[in-house]
Amino acid sequence: FLLYESTYRLVIEYKQLLEYVQPATFCWFLCYLLSISFQDLLHRLLVFGGDFSWRGMMNTYVAYSIGLVISTVLDHVLISLSVPHHFAWFLTLGGTSIINYYTVGIAARETAKHKTAKSA
Repeated sequence: FLLYESTYRLVIEYKQLLEYVQPATFCWFLCYLLSISFQDLLHRLLVFGGDFSWRGMMNTYVAYSIGLVISTVLDHVLISLSVPHHFAWFLTLGGTSIINYYTVGIAARETAKHKTAKSA
């Protein structure tokens, strides 16, 4: 939330650079994109375990990219419907969490299958 809020305030200050984009949606997209590698690290350490692999990172980026596209569209729609941007952020975060739960789980299983096949 702090990354989002600080980015939002910065974008509002330089809004003329983004005249065709909703500032809140742009901030959502940028912060989400920046957080993917950190999320991958947390999932490896706390949830799925295992060592770092480029294939695993790629699978995680693909999984989170699905959530990124869907959540950016959702955020844009909510803000276009005059939902306050903080509330839109909260709703989008909730929806994205559900999507990511499934897509990251699939990505982790695919990475594990690849590692198993490679070691066999």
